[in-house]
Amino acid sequence: MNKIGVFFILLLSAASLKAAPGDTLRSRSHDKVVIKTDPSRGFTRYNGWAKFNGELTPTRKIYLDLQFECAPGLKCGEWDYINRILIGKRKGNKRDSLGWEISRFITPYGFYWDASQNWNFQWRIDLTEFAFLLRDSIEIIYEHTGYEANNDRGWRITLDFTSIEGTPEREALNMRRLLQVNAPYGNDSLFSARVPEMRFTPVDGTKSTVFSIIQTGHGMDKTQNCAEFCAKLRSLVLDGKEIHKGYVWDTECGSNPLFPQAGTWLYDRAGWCPGAPVKLFQTEASISAQREMAFNLNMEPYTASAGGGGNYSITVFETDYANRTLANDAAVTNILAPNIAKEYGRINPICGEPIVVIRNMGSELLRSLEIAYGTRGNTKAVYNWTGNLAPGYSDTVYLPRFFDWGVNPRIFEVAATKPNGQNDAFPHDNTAWSNIAWPSVYPDRLIVHFKTNNAPTENSWRILDANNNVLRSRDGFTKPQTIYRDTIQLFNGCFTFIFDDRGTPPSSFPLNEDGLNWWANTQDGAGIIQLRNGYSGGLVQNFNLDFGTDIVRSFTVGFPLDAEAVQEEAGMQVFPNPAGELLQVQLLVPATRFRIMDLSGREVASFPAESRQHPVYSLRTEQLKPGAYVVLAETAQGTMARNFQKR
Repeated sequence: MNKIGVFFILLLSAASLKAAPGDTLRSRSHDKVVIKTDPSRGFTRYNGWAKFNGELTPTRKIYLDLQFECAPGLKCGEWDYINRILIGKRKGNKRDSLGWEISRFITPYGFYWDASQNWNFQWRIDLTEFAFLLRDSIEIIYEHTGYEANNDRGWRITLDFTSIEGTPEREALNMRRLLQVNAPYGNDSLFSARVPEMRFTPVDGTKSTVFSIIQTGHGMDKTQNCAEFCAKLRSLVLDGKEIHKGYVWDTECGSNPLFPQAGTWLYDRAGWCPGAPVKLFQTEASISAQREMAFNLNMEPYTASAGGGGNYSITVFETDYANRTLANDAAVTNILAPNIAKEYGRINPICGEPIVVIRNMGSELLRSLEIAYGTRGNTKAVYNWTGNLAPGYSDTVYLPRFFDWGVNPRIFEVAATKPNGQNDAFPHDNTAWSNIAWPSVYPDRLIVHFKTNNAPTENSWRILDANNNVLRSRDGFTKPQTIYRDTIQLFNGCFTFIFDDRGTPPSSFPLNEDGLNWWANTQDGAGIIQLRNGYSGGLVQNFNLDFGTDIVRSFTVGFPLDAEAVQEEAGMQVFPNPAGELLQVQLLVPATRFRIMDLSGREVASFPAESRQHPVYSLRTEQLKPGAYVVLAETAQGTMARNFQKR
């Protein structure tokens, strides 16, 4: 299965957690606010206010939905700049002003787009770790950094906060910001001075402490391109004991769902990717007594070369937690597929396994869970999940294929119940739903038309059936600038085509995960990857060559799923609609055959096309029962489709 990239769910446009009426509070702090850089200072700030649950209202989850658009009359911003979401003034019982960073986002290379294209993208960011701070009315400061020109480019942003009322996973007793700095990297003494030992004393009743870290590397020297393009080890030490060690590095940039971008978007970087939220890193340690403790964030020693240098932008929080109060408590926190959200466009639509994320919210080890799933209003499949999921941990679950893709409505539902065979202590987040993205309809005979670039060893392709069985595949390409054409005969069903660029790169230029044509790697040249009609040779799908890691495209053969899901062709019209005993089909190109399908994907009628009838064909439909149908026209250019009703 391909990499998933980013993992947040879109509540407003794609999926929703179900809770009891009145449990959800939504608030918008920034409504289509135009943001630009201030080259004289390097940052601009845009303030707004958002409403969260009151001090006495328990909060289960908090999400931020961040939407980016091009500003009216402007191009989108050009460069990958740091954007920060800060807590400013607080009303209610606090009445203070913090200036604390709670989330970070890196802008895309957006000079491809402008407002006339109606370009937009949306991300969901989980802010539950900051629920202790987000109470009552909060001033939300959106900080946009950068030095690019501000007369012809910018962004338009919208920030929506969702607070879900309910018993928290565990009670936060206190939260501290321990550090918020830009620290130079390449001189160990300067780094240590900017990132000193951090001391704190947990409050009474604290059983564990969680360290939450936002850290990204920027700038570079001439030796190892540090800190932006070098993977360096970070060590976290509590009272002299190392509690975590790992690289500050994001390996998922080539799988970014926001692609292509104008710049070097697919290079992996130090904790971030262009056009994506920065992942919040967290690690936990048990507390046995309330005493002063010392926390250190250490980076691998490194000396930068002359003529350059980088830095790490670091924010560190520490949260005191009591014990978990609910023993058996599981939640569905995400639906990755099926889902129409753009964040999950890399893996949607799907043919086979639905992908959901569950979390152990209880104090007991989660060993079993009953997961029911399927389309709304229809019979659900049941999967009995088993494992050893520790408290506070999540698991990505690939559910067995179940769907009859011809069933309405286009809403997927999942419910996870009976944790460890017990009643769930907080059942309100056991269920979730998402809107389904339907696959397109392709002919049953396809040609994989592949022209290699100058790095053929990086590439391979495969076609899977709905059960993820490999039907055809090909790898071992060695000849540059060579055309390969493979014909595949398929049957009625749902299939997935995967084209991969993660093979062994040429030794002369060891860069892969860069698609078949990328402006920053002209040495690899350009290739072509297409799917063509196996009967006529006509183009079915031409793929963008600047795709980074891989292409994943699901499609159906022999049935169009449902009447609303058919991609209707501009060169095909039907009338009258609703039809009686006769349906007229007008085409701009000659047809060879017509098929009529019902909503289950079953063929209910078939007609050979008579060439003398072109451009209008007459199909007898008196034998059809009243209802919705799809007529498919097979032409030299591929299969075309139109919905119609039979009265």
